Amino acid sequence: MNPMQSINRLAIAFAAALAVFTLAAAPATAQMAKNGQPRGMGSWHSAGTVKDLGEGQGSFFGEYWGVSFGQNGSGFLHEMSWYCTGEATWSGGQIKGGGGLCTMTDPAGDKVYVRWQPDKPTPAGQFYNRGTYLHGTGKYAGIQGFYLLEGRAAADSNFVGNFIAGEYKLP
Repeated sequence: MNPMQSINRLAIAFAAALAVFTLAAAPATAQMAKNGQPRGMGSWHSAGTVKDLGEGQGSFFGEYWGVSFGQNGSGFLHEMSWYCTGEATWSGGQIKGGGGLCTMTDPAGDKVYVRWQPDKPTPAGQFYNRGTYLHGTGKYAGIQGFYLLEGRAAADSNFVGNFIAGEYKLP
């Protein structure tokens, strides 16, 4: 085989491999269910200001960044990036109030906007939040529903949680 034939075969093999890789890496465009009860887990990191007011009372105001994953490695929550603002207040060693706003963004760039707030008092270092879907873009336009997220603080301003209940509906 002459050198030119080797180069041509190498070029054809490279083009074929590139085509296979491109097709394998292309995101799936499966139709999203019009309603569901997503379950999964997430992890967030926070940065902000803590104000200790003494006598077991205080507040935190800041930002949270995170990611969520669907329970079965797919679905509504899967690979969503989160950016949130928020406040948490505590008294007597329990989270008593707070809330904030989040933007959830899927890998395609479609967004869901959420209002979150503590759903019940919890011991410090734990949380039980209810999120209400306000509106969305792209495939999430017209979304309605909620989630319940239960979790705990981890090391160095990190949090982990499980989406234990909720539902969404799309038009």
